[in-house]
Order: sequence, then structure tokens, then C-alpha cells
Amino acid sequence: MRLYGSYQFWSMRSLFRFTQEVYNEADRLMAFHGLEEGNNYVAIVNHVSSTARTKCHNHERINYGPHRLWIEHNFGTDSITHMSSDREVQCAPSETDVRKAIEADGRGMLGGFMSFKSKVYLSVPDVNSERVAAEAVTVVSIPIRSAFDEAVDMVIASRAKRIIVSPFFSHSQIVTELFLLRNALDPQGVRFF
Repeated sequence: MRLYGSYQFWSMRSLFRFTQEVYNEADRLMAFHGLEEGNNYVAIVNHVSSTARTKCHNHERINYGPHRLWIEHNFGTDSITHMSSDREVQCAPSETDVRKAIEADGRGMLGGFMSFKSKVYLSVPDVNSERVAAEAVTVVSIPIRSAFDEAVDMVIASRAKRIIVSPFFSHSQIVTELFLLRNALDPQGVRFF
């Protein structure tokens, strides 16, 4: 029996087990914002440390994270969809880049899942949700002031129908792993900046 890379393997190796309070708060916020688990929203996630942002702007090489490499290795390069080929955009997207991602997903360029009644859960610090809202799409975000808030943010993002994440950073890796575990390791709903 092949265990490595299987659902059982990822379920056992995943260290991301949050307390029940985190899940309760995620449930409360999702109900408050009208987010339906796995149904009506796409999550856009890109948390970049100041060190990584500096590397991006200096065009220093940053390797793809394990979450992106795992999908490529197990499903091939055809399964990988990037919003941009520009490493700086992949690393630290601007408000314009985030808006383009929302609009591209809404037009169906990335699989046509989003109806224009959909919502976007935005987890990109330093990006104003009001300025990136696309036509007829509601953008929701929560303030992150603590590790608890960050854990709630990851849970909400991982429950989306689709995620658009950084191909590099650990925050996106956690969200991607949680998303894949919720979706029987099916990468169809994963897109990368």
C-alpha cells in the first residue's frame, strides 16, 4: 500500500490542529459574513514577511514552497495555474494584482466556478478590501491582531470553494494543506499568484 502522499499520510503528518475555540470563531464569522463552507466564496491568501517582501523587490531567488511542489509532483505541471509569471507578483501582489485575480476568477478564466453572486475572502495584509472589490462581488476580510485571529483566518480561507495562494510562504502552505485535506487531496480548487 502506498502511504506517502495519500490522504492518510497528509492527515497524520499535518501539524495544524487548532483548538475548538478557533473553529467556533471561524463558524461565527462565516455565518456573520454569509460565507457558506465550500460553496460561495473564493479565498485569496498571501501573507508576506517584511524580509520576504524585500527579497521579492530585490529579485532574490525564493524557492517554491512544499505545498506547490507537492501538487506539481503528484499531479504534473498542467495542474498548476499561476495568476502571473512575474515572481514579484507571485511573491507580493499589489492591490491591482489582487483585483485582477478577483476579476479573472469571476470571468471564469480560472475554471468558471464563480458566479457573480459570490464572495471573496481576502487574507492579504496591506490590501484594502474596498479598493479591490470587483463589480458585483463582495469582498470580506477580518482584522488580524493576534495568533488566534490568524488561526481563524486560516480556517476560514481553507473552507472556501477555491483558494488563490502564494506559491512560496508558510501561511499559504497551511491554508493549502487544510484545503486539500477538506477536499480529499483534490488540487482542482487551488490556484497560485
